[in-house]
Amino acid sequence: GLLGCHGLAHCPGSGACAHRLPVFSPGAVLFCGRQLSGAVGGALSNADRTGDLNMNHYQLLVIGAGPGGYTAALQAAKLGLQTAVVERRDVGGTCLNRGCVPTKALLHASQIYQEARLGTEAGIQAQNLQICLPDLFARQRQTTEKLRSGIEELLQKAKVDLIRGSASITAPGTVQVQQGEETLCLTADRILVATGSVPARPPIPGLELPGVMTSDELLQGTDQLYRSIVIIGGGVIGVEFAC
Repeated sequence: GLLGCHGLAHCPGSGACAHRLPVFSPGAVLFCGRQLSGAVGGALSNADRTGDLNMNHYQLLVIGAGPGGYTAALQAAKLGLQTAVVERRDVGGTCLNRGCVPTKALLHASQIYQEARLGTEAGIQAQNLQICLPDLFARQRQTTEKLRSGIEELLQKAKVDLIRGSASITAPGTVQVQQGEETLCLTADRILVATGSVPARPPIPGLELPGVMTSDELLQGTDQLYRSIVIIGGGVIGVEFAC
């Protein structure tokens, strides 16, 4: 059987934030539209699987380790199903790695900056306040890595096999996982597709101009602060960037 799932989940606390990023610069355009992701892929590490590599049949095989995929896999394992998850990127999906979690880390940093800057109203004076962008994005990555390792530990404790690779459904109940030059063949009673989405690039003139980027690209880090930003797309990530 083949089941379908968008692989999306609500992140608590993703409402409007009272503080904006402290400084932005002219001409930045951020695309926050998203389209369904086609496949999930990467390279297999022996440490990523808790079972025997020769045992390639599962009762449930989940393609995609985002909030929809890994949550379903954990629940299936809890109910006693032999379960595996295939993922080509980092577990946690868009929300954890390229969405609400990293944006919240940036918003939290901006809130600290704003409160320190306005602290004179409460009798607190801070001088020479500066934002160090490398440290800011390093802290963001540290936060996501910690949460990501927590998900991987949950999968391991639940005896869910985490298989790194790019998955393709080749026949009913059959999945091929491309791992570099090697291919792993898996079979399953049920397949759950939870591949999530990737940023969409609409056919808008000027996308190739400097300062135009997707939300994924912005969260990878930037070497400058922007005084202003135009966000195209009113989804959860676009709204969170705007607040």
